Amino acid sequence: MAHDTHFTIEACPKYHNLTPSQCKEMHERHKKREDERRRALTHLKSSSSTAEQRAYRDRIKENRLTMKSPRPVSPKREPGEEGPKRQADFSGIPLYDVRLFQEAQALVADKLEAELKTLPNTRGTKYLQMGKYEMEVWYQSPYPDDYARLPKLYLCEFCLKYMKTKTILFRHANKCVWKHPPGEEVYR
Repeated sequence: MAHDTHFTIEACPKYHNLTPSQCKEMHERHKKREDERRRALTHLKSSSSTAEQRAYRDRIKENRLTMKSPRPVSPKREPGEEGPKRQADFSGIPLYDVRLFQEAQALVADKLEAELKTLPNTRGTKYLQMGKYEMEVWYQSPYPDDYARLPKLYLCEFCLKYMKTKTILFRHANKCVWKHPPGEEVYR
């Protein structure tokens, strides 16, 4: 699936240094592998592995061995092409690992796109999620540009830190040192 439009930079082929044809090719490979995984999982319920499962496992091992060598170092980019607008260079990393990483990125980008497509297509933040509560905003607050453009913003209900995605919010909530809302006299 080629991303004609996208809400986030994670879904942008230019950010990942890919052409539309490479995106389509990656998507087709992903669909093929997903079908193979589903077939293998349907046979997984038996206690011992079947011939098809062993063949799938052997194919995965073979893929790992053939893609074991690190990718060649790519030529230097132009000075304007580096920075937060582009993905990091994966030179020297095994091709199998890069493909696994790109598949995971594609899955996350698709999920984010699907989640954000349900939100209204307006400029600026329309919804705010604070903990388990979702609220519609009445007016725009002065958040940094990267955050102000998002249709939905996530806030920690305790320390009030703002984040771009629900995953980041959950990770932050596990590490957040605040266990109650800010304020000294709240619970007296």
